[in-house]
Amino acid sequence: METKIRLLRYLRLLSISLCFFSSVHSVPAETDNFDFYKDYLATYYPKVFVMCRDYFIGMTAKDFKKSLGTVVDLITREPWFYFVNRPQGFKVTRYWELIADQLSWINEFMRTAWYDPTTGKISMPTDDDDDDFLRAFLATGSLQQAKKNEYLDEYLIASGSTVIYDFYALCFDYFIKLFNEALLMGDATNATRYLTDLEYLIGKLHHSVYEPEYQEHVATAKELFELLKQKNVDSTDNVPTPRGSAQ
Repeated sequence: METKIRLLRYLRLLSISLCFFSSVHSVPAETDNFDFYKDYLATYYPKVFVMCRDYFIGMTAKDFKKSLGTVVDLITREPWFYFVNRPQGFKVTRYWELIADQLSWINEFMRTAWYDPTTGKISMPTDDDDDDFLRAFLATGSLQQAKKNEYLDEYLIASGSTVIYDFYALCFDYFIKLFNEALLMGDATNATRYLTDLEYLIGKLHHSVYEPEYQEHVATAKELFELLKQKNVDSTDNVPTPRGSAQ
């Protein structure tokens, strides 16, 4: 039975994925009874590019907030359900990097997508939009008047939405796991990368309820990173120098 369920979900996901390479793709019809969890997350194995392209674009800001909250709640409470049908044997540590990657895609979507205050819906900017913005700016001389739309992340923060802070906090939770893992492995390259991500995320959590606690985590991470760098320097100093080498 489980094999049949997995096969059905795979075939459904495959049918959506194939649309990604088509010049024309269908966006789910807007209906009052559409439920992002029931109609997508519980039916298919989630793929972030499908979520962003086929579901988030065209949504109202209200529906997007609800959908984002659903994703955050699912990954927080039942991360196994994002990837498999049953929790038995699931080890979330094997999926840390994949989850962080999925969250990064959503973050990038919010950074580049637009919220249109006229329609209340989400869209992606096009070349025509850029031309319209330039013409409006040249005509008015005002960036504020020329800018018809807002970037989605800026709108969500300005609107007082708490779900975007829940999202950034979830991102932080996974990137600090990866940072700590890099420290344990003595991997300064990846530790540097993840520390940069943490500093970016703490900036996004500014003025949120998460900021004080997560600021402490960043400070601790920086201290540990300095210890790792010093350890690597000491290890290099202790490498034997062959005879005849330059001193």
